[in-house]
Parts: sequence; C-alpha cells; structure tokens
Amino acid sequence: LVDAIWVARTLTTNGGELSLREVPWIMAFSDAPPTGPPAPSGKQAGGKTKMDRPPLTNSPGFVTNSAGQAAIRVRGRAVIAYDISTLNATRLSVQGQVGSDAGKPGEAVRFSIYVDGTPAGSAIPPVTELAQIDASATLGRAVFHSGRVGCGKCHLVGGYGGEIGPDLTHIGRKHSAAALYEDILMPHAALATGFETMNVLTADGKVISGLQVSAGNPVVLKDATGVIHSIDREEIEEIMAGRTSLMPELRNLLTANELASLIAFLQSAGQ
Repeated sequence: LVDAIWVARTLTTNGGELSLREVPWIMAFSDAPPTGPPAPSGKQAGGKTKMDRPPLTNSPGFVTNSAGQAAIRVRGRAVIAYDISTLNATRLSVQGQVGSDAGKPGEAVRFSIYVDGTPAGSAIPPVTELAQIDASATLGRAVFHSGRVGCGKCHLVGGYGGEIGPDLTHIGRKHSAAALYEDILMPHAALATGFETMNVLTADGKVISGLQVSAGNPVVLKDATGVIHSIDREEIEEIMAGRTSLMPELRNLLTANELASLIAFLQSAGQ
C-alpha cells in the first residue's frame, strides 16, 4: 500500500483562497492493513464464531511535509469528501506526493478530483437513470462506512460493520441492481424476515423500538444504535408490531452518484 500525502489543498473562492484544513470533511475513508477477512477467535452467544476484526480504515491524518506545508496522509485507496456547496468555489488546487515509506522505484501517487453535482433528495432520478451513472465501488465503500450515512452501523459486509440488520456481504448475488435501489429508497416497503421492528409501550409511557431479540420475560429489544433493552413484562403496557424499518430514508442523505456508488460496492462485495 502506498503511503501518500496530499499537500496544499486550497480552494479559490469569491472571497479569496481558503485552505481545506479549515473546512471539515463530511466523509473520510482510507484503506488500512490488514484488509483481508478477520480471523475467528472464540465463541459468542448462540454458538456463533466471533470474529476479531482488525481496523477497517486508517483515518487520514494531518501532517506537515518537509517544506512545512500542511498535508493529509493516507494509505492505499482513499476517499475524502467535503461539502463546498455554500463556498462559491471556482478552483481547487492540490498536490499528491509519495510518502516516506513507499520505497519502490518509480512509485507514483494517482488521485482524481470529482465534483458531485448530481441531484439529491426528492430530485434523485428514477432507477432506470440511476443505473446509467458511472459509479465507483470505492466511493460506495466509503459511503457505506461513513458516519453520515451509517450503513455500517447496522449491516456487515465482508465481516465489517454492525450486526443489527441483515449481513449484506452477498446481497449483490441475491438481488438485482434495480431491487437494491428500491430497497434503499423505500426501506419500509418490504422487511426481511426476522428483522421486523417491535414497539414496546411501558407502564410509565415510554416507547422503546427495536428488533426483538427475545419474546420471553424480560422482552429484549436491540435498537438502531445497537443498544440492548431488557424490559420486564410487568412493566409493559402494550407490544405492537412496527410497520417501518429501523433503516433511515437514505434518499435524503445521498446524492445520485453516492447512491449509485453504494450499489456498485454492494454488488462487488461478495465476489
């Protein structure tokens, strides 16, 4: 994996030049060794093998190069995204350099700059048009594991992520791209068996929602953040089956290009 630094990231705006160090990124993703599947280590509840998961990413870090310039250090493939929609930017300047531990003659740093001007929210085009977008599985991987979108908080892909919703490692083999688009844009239309939401109304008027882990006493739910709730049946006023998924409406969080790239990642993940 190449150790690289991105130097002097400067935006030219109507108000002058602005260093991107002053603009917080909305998403950052950088490969980190080891990138292979995690190794089994012991058992967890239910007799399933628990995996020791090495870090999925190395967070890009701020460094200073030999010339005293502010830079970002990354390893391997990386995606860093900024929201500059309100900055009236006209130009971006950035320089890529091989880091100190690359060590291979002729090693080069390759990077591209993409300005995502595709629509978002209610303006996202129909599935037939989304399928025509030139998507990036690398960007999709970054979107999946980003805190902004949060797919990786609930779903596993390749052994990485959360264990609240279904494992999506092989979802691309089971569903077409069109079906995946529908699942993401309309998460409440069809719920996977065993992942229906339950709502518990307690005697003190509190409502707890989540996936039902146990229907005994206590009733056990796991909410969208992974927190386990154990509620004694004597404290329960009513239990109601939910009609919606814990999954958020991603239509309002993604641009068309990010959505297409997310699908590209899911389709490539199990191959």
